[in-house]
Amino acid sequence: MSIDMNRCWFIDVDGTIMEHQTDFRLLDALFNKEWRLDNILPGVAHLWEQIPEQDYIVITTARPSFFRYMTEKALKSHGLRFDYILMDLPSGPRILVNDTKPEEEGGMETAYAIPVERNKGLVWESFRKFFSNKGTDSVQ
Repeated sequence: MSIDMNRCWFIDVDGTIMEHQTDFRLLDALFNKEWRLDNILPGVAHLWEQIPEQDYIVITTARPSFFRYMTEKALKSHGLRFDYILMDLPSGPRILVNDTKPEEEGGMETAYAIPVERNKGLVWESFRKFFSNKGTDSVQ
């Protein structure tokens, strides 16, 4: 028996998919309408191309919500689709807790974390294991 499941991606903005920005620099960009401040990091576009359309993408950020418009505009300008943005999060560690599927459902682990070095981009090898040939997780 094979079970195909779509994934939910929680992906941070600053230092992960775009160059890390301080609130001061973001404020300056907001007031001066300098919308090109958010530069995409290496490997990000490649990862986004691999994420199947049926997967759900939640963008997470400590950016205050008054930066929502410029953040969404930057994501869209780089072709980075998303389903939801969580803003105003604390800057501390992000902890994901989820159950493991029972053995009769394949025993699949359903929580993962991939810490990345700030502003270094995304290394494809860190993500390859999350993709099967069909683009969804397959549990045998």
